[in-house]
Amino acid sequence: MVNFRPSDVLDKPYAMVCLPVLAAEDAQEAYRESWALPHSMMRMIYQQSYVIPSPTEA
Repeated sequence: MVNFRPSDVLDKPYAMVCLPVLAAEDAQEAYRESWALPHSMMRMIYQQSYVIPSPTEA
């Protein structure tokens, strides 16, 4: 990383990976609920609130 500066807290850069996890009763419900995350990303792109909406709102 070109702009990294070591400090007392962190001496070298590191990476963190975050993945969304979805659990549902069946595949159909999982598919329905999965539409909320892409919807929130579109809201973020358009500088709107990107709170993840409910499946009904998405």
